[in-house]
Amino acid sequence: MPAFDLFQLLASLSPEQRVVGELNTEMLNDQIDGSLLDDKPMYEGKNPFLQKEPWCANCHSRPDAGLLLCSHCSTAWYCNKTCQKIHFRAHHKSICKDISKHQHSVKQEAQRLRKTPFGTDRARQNVFETQAGYFSQGEQTDHYMSARESLTQSYFDAALDVHIQSVWEKALFEALATFRLDVAADAEEIWFIIPYILLYLDRDDDVLAFIRHLTQVDAEQNMEELVRRHIESHEGEWIFPSEKDCRFLDIFEQRSNANDYSLPIHILVPLLLIKLRLVATYDSIKKAIEVVFETTGGQRIQVVRDRVTDMLMERSLQNLNIDAQREQIDHLMEVIDMVNPAVLPTMVDPDPLMDRFESQREMPAHLLEALENIPRCNPCFNRIPGARRVLARHLDRKK
Repeated sequence: MPAFDLFQLLASLSPEQRVVGELNTEMLNDQIDGSLLDDKPMYEGKNPFLQKEPWCANCHSRPDAGLLLCSHCSTAWYCNKTCQKIHFRAHHKSICKDISKHQHSVKQEAQRLRKTPFGTDRARQNVFETQAGYFSQGEQTDHYMSARESLTQSYFDAALDVHIQSVWEKALFEALATFRLDVAADAEEIWFIIPYILLYLDRDDDVLAFIRHLTQVDAEQNMEELVRRHIESHEGEWIFPSEKDCRFLDIFEQRSNANDYSLPIHILVPLLLIKLRLVATYDSIKKAIEVVFETTGGQRIQVVRDRVTDMLMERSLQNLNIDAQREQIDHLMEVIDMVNPAVLPTMVDPDPLMDRFESQREMPAHLLEALENIPRCNPCFNRIPGARRVLARHLDRKK
């Protein structure tokens, strides 16, 4: 992970990003149509803050006169200079400078790699053409890959700040472009960040498809196909086999050894978030339907209950074995506890862990891993209704 002060970063996060409380109903209602549940938005398994179109990063308006785009990083829009100054001082300054710095580093390193020896071959070559997919085999590419990882992280930070879809897509483009250059996926930081970017873009099927790809690759049987995909793809292109509704699948049943739980935390947690989203969506819609049909007016229209259900809930969700999804949540939490028992308690509340140490340098590795998970995970986790209760009940049972 690119170097940064984790304690400073966590301290700067808003309460909504760190520890879940009640949903900010007023803010959500400004962005989502009202629901059937006490004027609160009905949860649909999506990122409620994701903006399809740019808005002012400071006041969240979209004036008729249009928006001003930050000319340095192209990740933040403003309705006027005043909003730009306020947001720049409060949030955007460090992100903007980081993006500009990493863009410059990537450009410099790319120029060098277009005419350089590679590995044991001393002939000068354009490695982007001759070595796509094999970048980990030559130390000459290390600085370029590191710069590209840092740029991806900076775009991620910018997207998390402004909530705009096109900025999330910039982060995804950078991550996929970096991943494409190395079949061996030695750049673990990249394949740990891709699932989170996809979650914030509401591409849950692709999260599971990507993770399944990572965990199913067989060095002997699939490497030739994998190399072909990397070489024949274009920069930033999605190269992983996708499948509609594969988010319903149990990842452990997709592995050659269903009892092999040796997955890293940064893969297990996004899988848990997918399942929590599924169950929360199902429960929210079911409750909304029940509320409607418990009213006097609702009792008179029981004949259209199925039609209302079809309107509110996609068919694949209606046919879902929801108990199996709840079991997958329980299983994933058990596996996460086995891999690192500090992760789930820290997701519920990171403050006790932060209070025990003055800096990240003093922390044991497993506790540091639990804290490093928070900036990417908790903004998504905190927006899933009931998710914190699920984890809290699980932790209470473990006491």
